[in-house]
Amino acid sequence: MVVAADEKKYRLLETRPRVLANFFRESRDNWKRKFQETKPEFQAFRGRIRDLELSRAKWREQAEQSQSEQNRLEQEVQQLNEKLASLETWVEKKVLAPR
Repeated sequence: MVVAADEKKYRLLETRPRVLANFFRESRDNWKRKFQETKPEFQAFRGRIRDLELSRAKWREQAEQSQSEQNRLEQEVQQLNEKLASLETWVEKKVLAPR
């Protein structure tokens, strides 16, 4: 049986206000119950997100510090290699040079 849209509207208008009020109250109560059931889970997820963001910030800071330390040490190694090379040439000129 096919019901036309106009017929549905007409039936809705024929529904008694008390029946509609009960329907809407029940619908509201179902939404409230559903919200109350999901609220603790939502709050737990918010807490977990906060913890993950703090952890990520901590790891990012450690990684940046490690990177800067690595860059500093690489520069120091390069300077020491240059100093070693200059000392080796000095030794070759002074010590090993023919007299």
